[in-house]
Amino acid sequence: MKKMKQWITMLLLVVYSIAGTAVVRAMPAEDLNKAYTIYLAASACVAAYSDRPGDLARQYLKQQGWQIQPYEQNSENADARFLVIKNIDANHLEESYVIAFTGTETVKDVKTDVRAGRVYFAGQTIEQFADHAAKKKIPASEPKIHRGFHEYVQAALTAKSLTDGTGQPQLLSEWLLADSSRKVYLTGHSLGGAAATVSAARLISMGVKPGQIEVITFGAPAVGNDAFNRQFDPVMDLTRVVISGDVVTGILQSFAGGYAQFGREIRWVSPDWANKGPHGVTEYLDLAMKNYYDKRHQAQGDSVALLQRGTPSFLPKAYIAPVKYSLPEKFGKEKWYMQQALLDEYERILPGCQPAVQPTESQLLEQAAASGARWLILPEVTAYQLPNAKAMYYLTLSEKIVDMTTGDVARLAAFSANTNNLTPLEALLHSARSMSDDREAWFLKQQESGNQQ
Repeated sequence: MKKMKQWITMLLLVVYSIAGTAVVRAMPAEDLNKAYTIYLAASACVAAYSDRPGDLARQYLKQQGWQIQPYEQNSENADARFLVIKNIDANHLEESYVIAFTGTETVKDVKTDVRAGRVYFAGQTIEQFADHAAKKKIPASEPKIHRGFHEYVQAALTAKSLTDGTGQPQLLSEWLLADSSRKVYLTGHSLGGAAATVSAARLISMGVKPGQIEVITFGAPAVGNDAFNRQFDPVMDLTRVVISGDVVTGILQSFAGGYAQFGREIRWVSPDWANKGPHGVTEYLDLAMKNYYDKRHQAQGDSVALLQRGTPSFLPKAYIAPVKYSLPEKFGKEKWYMQQALLDEYERILPGCQPAVQPTESQLLEQAAASGARWLILPEVTAYQLPNAKAMYYLTLSEKIVDMTTGDVARLAAFSANTNNLTPLEALLHSARSMSDDREAWFLKQQESGNQQ
């Protein structure tokens, strides 16, 4: 238990997409830690896909000290794909792993989804699971699972994905059994969530301690019958995140029958502007971010310790003006979440910055000068709807930097992203990270030219 608590505390220091800070607080630490872990899991789920949001998610994970190793194991009936995401930050004493299974992406995945007949679930080895699944006329009182999900996991668990101390590849089950102190988060969206649940049941049946495994799924269908659920509900740490209206989570119960969900359910409501529907993985990530910000805001009533990651020593002290927003009225509370995300991003890349507290224009330069900052940064966020596109927006982050030693504008920059494959909050974060990279390169040039303090 002590090692598990240490691992969770360490995980909170690792930031993927929110910022370079994490909040550690006595109470309600459990809620805050859970919200953070769900956010990390949602990020890993997006990274498991091969589309543009997946590319961006993998890029940000790598920037934040995670090593990503993709695996694909093909079989006649299913192609299993997953990421092994390992923390390699030298500041951490323990290794941490998240295994994210890919959801439905290919025609073969669709065939896996619709192969809804149930097979007998029993065994302690990969071979035994296959033999039991092939048995006929097993009564409904015995544990049974979705045939397609069984075939997907049967392929996945034959991949030698992890290594022992000598660097030799091991099966996931071998790796966990060899070191009972390790804990792995299994996660996935849609089909990937079903695979994560079945994989956890397999690993527990193979002798892995239930405390070594935590499962977090997003928009996942049910995987088994009541007998299967009765066997694993008491021993599996399963959190199912569901957006209201996501039909995938109940589709097998409605059309195939004989299936039921289990585990702890967290239910969220999708905003009115969502254009991908309640099942989209980016919608789940968006709401996971907001859930984390909500929990963090609740925690800020008491003393909060912010733990900063290391940053380049050349970064100067900067004064951040209040962000100006020009957003559609329908975005509603989006503005508050955007404020949290941008402040986190500025703090991550400019740890000496001092966000201003709503000064007037006449006070701004005076406050910046009084703070001793070298640079005054004036950011602005705008959003506009594309013509003839009901739910398509462009989010633009523009930034003006004033040199406080001269009063001159030293830099103007703008980055944009649209909501075709991203939510507004995700689009803004993408623009903010692009801005951070560009700004850092600009600061380096200023340093090389001798124009940096």
